[in-house]
Amino acid sequence: MSKKVNITISGKVQQVGFRWFVSYHAKKLGLNGFVMNNSDGSVYIEVEGMELILNEFISEIKKGPRLAKIDKVIEAFEPAKNMFTNFLIK
Repeated sequence: MSKKVNITISGKVQQVGFRWFVSYHAKKLGLNGFVMNNSDGSVYIEVEGMELILNEFISEIKKGPRLAKIDKVIEAFEPAKNMFTNFLIK
């Protein structure tokens, strides 16, 4: 079943290539949505796809790029709204 997940990642996640890391894994898995920096220093992701693939995506992004240090990950699943046709870095 197709789902949407909103993810907020806190820690040292800006200016370390995190958005590009997220985009790479989303595109590799065929997921659609976006990633953006928040003003509080966190990174926000909205992504849609099959739940099994979303879980794989979340596992990958929790590793982060080499220079990142993740302190907290908040995930909220909901039914997909099919709002996206690709994956963007904002």
